Amino acid sequence: MKLANLWPAASFQPWEGGEGGALGQHVRTQLALGRAALAMRDFAGARCYFERALESPRNLSEAKHLLANQSDIHYWLGCALAEYGDKAGAREQLACRRELQG
Repeated sequence: MKLANLWPAASFQPWEGGEGGALGQHVRTQLALGRAALAMRDFAGARCYFERALESPRNLSEAKHLLANQSDIHYWLGCALAEYGDKAGAREQLACRRELQG
């Protein structure tokens, strides 16, 4: 958890960690924190983590690849929204997931 708090303050160059390395770790970290929040029934917190997983923080100096599959993020965001009580938002995220899966 300490590293997750330090991560946003660190600046990275595109070559550090290989292409997509830092961004991939950002996504994995946000998903893990979101799933932990879901397990603790902190649905608002889980939603925030999953929404952050969809973003490319400026400090990472890279953007998501146009063909990157983000269906897992939309799935978990849909789960959090459903538990939070936002059924329409949950349906939208799950539809987005299906669309991304092809």
